[in-house]
Amino acid sequence: MKRDLCLLFLFQMLLITVSAQMMFPVVGQYKNRSAQGMAIFGDYAYLFNDGGLCRMLNIRTEKIDGEFMLQCASKDTHVNSACFSQQYFVDNPIPALYITEFYGKRRCFVEMIDNGTSKLVQTIELKNQQGRNPFVREWIVDNKEGMLYAVIREDNQNDRNVIKKFQLPQLIDGKEIVLTDEQVLDEFSVRFVNGLQGGKIKGRYMYIATGFTSLHGEGKYFDREIKVIDLKKKKLVRSIDLSKVTVNEPEDIDFYKGNCLLFAGGTGGIYKAF
Repeated sequence: MKRDLCLLFLFQMLLITVSAQMMFPVVGQYKNRSAQGMAIFGDYAYLFNDGGLCRMLNIRTEKIDGEFMLQCASKDTHVNSACFSQQYFVDNPIPALYITEFYGKRRCFVEMIDNGTSKLVQTIELKNQQGRNPFVREWIVDNKEGMLYAVIREDNQNDRNVIKKFQLPQLIDGKEIVLTDEQVLDEFSVRFVNGLQGGKIKGRYMYIATGFTSLHGEGKYFDREIKVIDLKKKKLVRSIDLSKVTVNEPEDIDFYKGNCLLFAGGTGGIYKAF
């Protein structure tokens, strides 16, 4: 009996700890679409689901103010990661949004968001020397340096993650951009096997959410962590444990008023990661 009470107390404390991390109880799985990328601009968190569906969460009111489909929406548009840049369109207060396709040609779609609608304005594609599209798991914008990074892992069984750095194409450069190895400004690899989710760059560091819900399996591939990569030293410098933050699958992260927020799949939630 005493043992059962102790276990119940520990379980309750775990629930309190986990729920204390949650900042916004927004659902992840929505309209039979899995939760994926998240990008924050101003007081809005743009929450994406598989296929290109976007919900606009007003962070101040904690309410969804609307939803729309990206123009790049398709069965291949997984939106594994989403990033706002600091490139602006004429007369539009919201900067260009960069979407990771993930499936298909693994492209980066640049969308213009305006009054709850979306317009595809540029497509960025990476081709190797053999003329094929490498498996870019996510495209991440470095706003401070004006760069675009491609995070590549060809095989789930491989722990080698190749990070390639490109000059961020300008919006006036055209609608169809093809990047090649000749345009790579820098390249290095970091080793970890965790499943790649969404990521952001802040300062000199790249932060990548990794792992899955424990319901999908066990082992390092499934471990829920944020990998912190020093872009100057070109190495992995820290792994932030997310197992006590949420039991749900980490999907994407972004920064708001000094906090790193994590958007989770399954039953969802936006959590304070650190």
